[in-house]
Amino acid sequence: MQEGAGMAEDFGRYWVAGLIMAVATEFINTLTYIIGTWRPNFYPEWILGLLTGIAGIAMFILVPWIYGRLVEFVYIHFISGEG
Repeated sequence: MQEGAGMAEDFGRYWVAGLIMAVATEFINTLTYIIGTWRPNFYPEWILGLLTGIAGIAMFILVPWIYGRLVEFVYIHFISGEG
């Protein structure tokens, strides 16, 4: 990108990058809502607590990693124009 090129000249790339991040955010939000409200009838409460804890720890690790990789991908392919 040239010196002084701002957001106005590259509006389309920033718009696509924002759209991708919005879709990814809504997907992860929906996924966490589904996991958080899932209540099986045949498991004892301690197994449900264990499954909820495992899902919470996995999301605590995976969600920031996924967002980081997605931000890197979006920046390289849409904003910087290198990809």
